[in-house]
Amino acid sequence: MEYAPSLAFLAVSLTTDSLRSAGWSGAGLALITCCLYAKRILSPHSLFLGINLYLLSITPTIEALYALDLEAAGAVLNTYAQPLLFLSILTTGCILAVVSKTGFLNIPHVNDSQSTKQSNRILIGVSTAATVWALSFDSNRFLQMSLPMILLFATHRALAARAIRKSTEPRRAPLGTPPE
Repeated sequence: MEYAPSLAFLAVSLTTDSLRSAGWSGAGLALITCCLYAKRILSPHSLFLGINLYLLSITPTIEALYALDLEAAGAVLNTYAQPLLFLSILTTGCILAVVSKTGFLNIPHVNDSQSTKQSNRILIGVSTAATVWALSFDSNRFLQMSLPMILLFATHRALAARAIRKSTEPRRAPLGTPPE
């Protein structure tokens, strides 16, 4: 369900060539997904949380700017709308790193705070690099968005696998502990 807003956005965008329709489709499904998060029916993946919050907010914000006759601001936001997705992921990750015990990685039942801090630093670094890349590299839309997104998901997956593996490994007994 978490990826439904993104898929709806892409499907409508590719079939209708209307960013407005695609944006509202993504925003509507993102609203449903965020309600499922709030009701704890769906546990958020940290990257999809950032994506869904972005989809929930970007189209209504652009539409509101145009409705308020702030066309220049709307045009600027519209120009940078796609790469700002990474800023949303970065912001969401930073907030999770500060307020959540599971941090940016957001993997339940992983209680190693040192590993969580290290994962936070790595994911924040990769998200920052993805944001800078997407905002500065605009000659090829596919590379601008796909390359950093693939890197983010691959990094998250590798860190999650390491955290899960680490949390299931038997812990060593302290030195001097007699065997059982």
